[in-house]
Amino acid sequence: MPNYNRAVLIGHMARDPETKYVTSGQSITTGAVAVSKKWKDKTSGETREQTSFIDFKLWGSRGDVFSQYVRKGHPIMLEGALEQESWTDKESGNKRSKIVVNVTDFQFLKSGGASGNSESHEDREDANDDVPF
Repeated sequence: MPNYNRAVLIGHMARDPETKYVTSGQSITTGAVAVSKKWKDKTSGETREQTSFIDFKLWGSRGDVFSQYVRKGHPIMLEGALEQESWTDKESGNKRSKIVVNVTDFQFLKSGGASGNSESHEDREDANDDVPF
């Protein structure tokens, strides 16, 4: 049976990203993005909104770049794979788990302006290839 795991999220940062280092010395940047869905209630005619807060993580230099430029409230697009994390709660001893997005690419989305400017992490790296020094 075929499998495919890809998530694309566009929303706003729910909190400032946080970078930590694992025992190997590699950095891991974590955060959460708020993604909203709007619809019109059929009975009342009111516009309704539901917001989900999705945790994510970025490894290595991608996370380092991300945490330099993104803060709570900034619009962002994330692409990656869903991953289930599991652990044992220290207080209760119960097994716990949650789904996070293991981010493989992101774009900074600039608010304001009609052009809808965005800048991809990969675009910035490629732009440095033309620098002669």
